[in-house]
Amino acid sequence: MRELSHRSKNLLAVIQSIARQIALRTQTFAEFQSAFATRIDALVEIHNLLVAGAWRGVELHDLIRTQLSPFITTDADQLEIAGPPVTLTPTAAEQIGLALHELATNAAEHGALSVRAGRVQVRWELENNEADGGTLRLFWREYNGPPVTSPARQGFGHLVITRAVPATLQGKAVLEFQETGVHWTLAAPGANIVARSEAASDWSGNRTGFA
Repeated sequence: MRELSHRSKNLLAVIQSIARQIALRTQTFAEFQSAFATRIDALVEIHNLLVAGAWRGVELHDLIRTQLSPFITTDADQLEIAGPPVTLTPTAAEQIGLALHELATNAAEHGALSVRAGRVQVRWELENNEADGGTLRLFWREYNGPPVTSPARQGFGHLVITRAVPATLQGKAVLEFQETGVHWTLAAPGANIVARSEAASDWSGNRTGFA
């Protein structure tokens, strides 16, 4: 019961934070309702994976596929996922899942996923270090989409991927607007992210393919 109470409090804190930040960035209730609902839907999908894994963790590959599949409607080859087997802690799954949702939403509205020829690559690597658990680096790369530029106004999604997620995971994030599309990189201590990993530094064990 104590563990269930802890999970419930954490979930409510995440929902409260999402609601507060969206409220600050929307002008009408209709805008708030739409923005809030899509984020809650993403959070529900994350928790479905956590429940399926008995709250032991979520495979990063599965998290990526689940969060991005609603946005891949024309061509399965639009999404490439590559990286070694990594199981995320529940907190890391929540945070990275929400970041992926924001990136995918932006890509579908303005970036690579808004055109048929557009491509998104999500890959990661885990650097082993027995002393501190190593570092997980997650890369989001968009290709063949329309030209992108830094937005004049920083919305909720920008806050999530550049500040909230890296801060929660005690890592760093870099967001770049390249000619080829949006690039986002997250680097965080493996000890704060990884519940279990296999073949962490051996790319011969990678799972590579299209979702």
